[in-house]
Amino acid sequence: MLFDRFYYYTMSAKVFFVIIFLTFFQLVFSQKHDNVWLFADLAFRSTSVDFSSGHPEIVAFEAEVDLEGASSSICGQSGELVLFTNGCNIYDKYGDIIENGEEINPGDTWDNYCDFDTGYPAVDQSSLFLPWPGDSLKYILFHRRITFTASGSDPTSPLYYSVISFEENQQGNVTHKNIILYDELPHLESGNMTANKHANGRDWWITNRLRGEAGFLIYLLTPEGVQGPFYDSSAWYEDTNHDYGSGVECEFSSNGNTYVEHAARIGSAVYSFDRETGNFIFIDTILLSNTFENNISAGIGLSPSGRFAYVSDWLYVYQYDLEADDIEDSRVLLHTFTNPDSNIIHPHAVHFQLGPDCKLYNFMNSGRYIHRINHPDLPGEACDFELNAVELPFPAFRDQPQFPHFRLGPVGDEGSPCVEGPNAIEESVVPTARLKVYPNPSTGPVRLFLPAGEQPGMWRLYDMQGRPIQETTLSPGQDVRVDMTGELPAGAYLWQLYRDGRLVEMGKVIRH
Repeated sequence: MLFDRFYYYTMSAKVFFVIIFLTFFQLVFSQKHDNVWLFADLAFRSTSVDFSSGHPEIVAFEAEVDLEGASSSICGQSGELVLFTNGCNIYDKYGDIIENGEEINPGDTWDNYCDFDTGYPAVDQSSLFLPWPGDSLKYILFHRRITFTASGSDPTSPLYYSVISFEENQQGNVTHKNIILYDELPHLESGNMTANKHANGRDWWITNRLRGEAGFLIYLLTPEGVQGPFYDSSAWYEDTNHDYGSGVECEFSSNGNTYVEHAARIGSAVYSFDRETGNFIFIDTILLSNTFENNISAGIGLSPSGRFAYVSDWLYVYQYDLEADDIEDSRVLLHTFTNPDSNIIHPHAVHFQLGPDCKLYNFMNSGRYIHRINHPDLPGEACDFELNAVELPFPAFRDQPQFPHFRLGPVGDEGSPCVEGPNAIEESVVPTARLKVYPNPSTGPVRLFLPAGEQPGMWRLYDMQGRPIQETTLSPGQDVRVDMTGELPAGAYLWQLYRDGRLVEMGKVIRH
């Protein structure tokens, strides 16, 4: 009897633990709030890019809404679109204004643009949806009002938030609207609003760059509501007269420990971030040496591991190694835009977004294509910058999705930024390839053997900075000799095997 009672309580505890674990896993690591990306053109033709299958698929979207720069959206935990905004109103998944969702960001700009069915003309990272901590039926939208003057936009625009609840109806209704969070000095920089998970894996830090003063404005979203403001003075510049182009683009790493910001026409800065306290620590700057002088917009993105930063500077796309002793010196030019075709409006590179598939997507300012970095955690050209990787049915105008890392867990159990699989590299490698590379280590040539029954492939060798060294075509059943002597210094080298342009196997080879 005593054993039976002990067994009963032990099994009950195990069952309770499993339920709690699975619930936590579902709430934290399976969140697909970034599953659907919305786009529209100036003729109100809308479409979406849906990652439900694990890969981006173009899906028809019937809402006739102009999005532009102030657009933001969010899906439920299962990946179905629930809310989006164009900076004028808050809409449901069908493109209908939800209850009390009209006229956010009130003022002259709303009257002059939204009344004429155009999108709100704010810059990117000026609106942000987040799930309410601990409540799956509640969301919050942080949004910035823009004021125009005779000389352009006025940075005195306030920061608002609005709360949306699905508790009473399936369409959702706005229970709190246009609540002013900040309307003081110093002003806020244009755009540059983003969020990062607290160390507990539940709450959210919301960060904004201050304008004309070195520092950040920070809020904390908890189940009890928005707390703050908090201030941090760790920023790298405070020049009030400098022309930053379209402001500052910013991004947290998927593990939440690194923050990068990029100012058009200046360069980038790298910080560490304490998820427990919300404090920034300035690390380094990356100054641009050949910036396009007419650049008005730019972007910054991070690889899934946080090691590599990608900068798009209108006409150029670069990679930087944040673990290098000299980050600026680690720069690799991935692409230069020189000859646009007739099907795109602005064939340039601006903002980045890490996809649920852990590939890094790079948007044009306006156009029908999305570029993609297929292996963002590989150095140099091995990262595989793919021009025009995703084609939209029509040119999108300035509406580029930007999401925080919803799947980030608590400190010590961060999880993966991907919906499935530990990282983009492992997802993209087919495990059936059986290439033999021997001897390894080698003091001279190495031999490559692809067994009979395999498909032909292209073998490529890179140095550890990602610079291509040599390549050779492999056929099944043949033993191919590759000379690794000559001028190659001793050390580690990276090899990859491709089939039909897809990476199927990779590894390292050591030369003594």
